[in-house]
Amino acid sequence: MNRCLTVVAFVAASALAAPPVVIAQDMQESRTAPISVEADAQAVPAGSSIAFRGRTVAVDARKPVVLTVTWLRSLRQGATAAPPKPAIVQAPCAADGSFSAVYQTEREGAYRVDAVSPDGTGKASTEFKAVPFGDWAAAEGQLLSEALDATS
Repeated sequence: MNRCLTVVAFVAASALAAPPVVIAQDMQESRTAPISVEADAQAVPAGSSIAFRGRTVAVDARKPVVLTVTWLRSLRQGATAAPPKPAIVQAPCAADGSFSAVYQTEREGAYRVDAVSPDGTGKASTEFKAVPFGDWAAAEGQLLSEALDATS
């Protein structure tokens, strides 16, 4: 009986002394490489190029930042289309951690860009739209008109 109580006491003391699993996960998550990504514009004409830029920790200049460009949905009401396969774009990382890349849009729609740091631990994303040229030109004309009104 005395031996049994000693074993139970030892197991209980060991369980209380062990750090919780959640703390270990939090510590691991805090070791991710910081990364940011942004698109050159919120909207571009469908079929045109868009530039992305960002910054991360440049641990190894030989490894690029990996950008995954995913077409999310059509902007046209009622339009249904099969989504294309996500595009992978690699952006070389400069010594200061900055990176940039250009992507050619294939069709109109909403897109998401996911960036992953060279070591694979940091993640960031941004979204943009590729709109029909007429819609894009009208929106840009409206912005120009508003800017001219504000300056007069």
